[in-house]
Amino acid sequence: GVWPKPSILDRVDGTHLGPVHRDSAIARAALLGLVEPLFATGTTGVQVALADAIGRLRLQGATSLLFAKARSAQAPAVRIAALRALATMRDGRTEEALRAALQDQDETVRMAALSAIPPLDLPEATTTELLASVVGGKGSVGEQQRALASLGQIQTTTGREMLTHLVDQLAQGKIAPDIQLDVAEAAR
Repeated sequence: GVWPKPSILDRVDGTHLGPVHRDSAIARAALLGLVEPLFATGTTGVQVALADAIGRLRLQGATSLLFAKARSAQAPAVRIAALRALATMRDGRTEEALRAALQDQDETVRMAALSAIPPLDLPEATTTELLASVVGGKGSVGEQQRALASLGQIQTTTGREMLTHLVDQLAQGKIAPDIQLDVAEAAR
């Protein structure tokens, strides 16, 4: 994944090597044939590193496998890495993968999905809908807090309308005490 632009420091002894720029096509060609076997037989750590490399190299030939892993990999860490790689690549199925991740049984996967939403260029109504679905009480306190923080970061009309609605509910005492401060911070 770092082949095109590796660290300027040696990985073993930290010696300064200077900037190196390589053709990423070489790394993509080398990795393409390994994606399927490594996803099929690799350990969790290998699969996470593979998903990260696919995202860094923008290996378009592996997006179908990434999408499948984001939805159904056994290990939550692999589902998270695949989701992040899809988001990095701005794949057309990222929104569908996000929706699946927000419904995942594992909270770490749901939290990773919440973190991935703001940087994506999804339509503002979709972004607000995804975040509001968690704030509406479906998620844990931590998930609601993360969704509110993300909602406060996006500067869209629907996002402001959602925050206005939440502030109104806060004033009426209808917001759970656990997230009252988060609503106020997001609105600010």
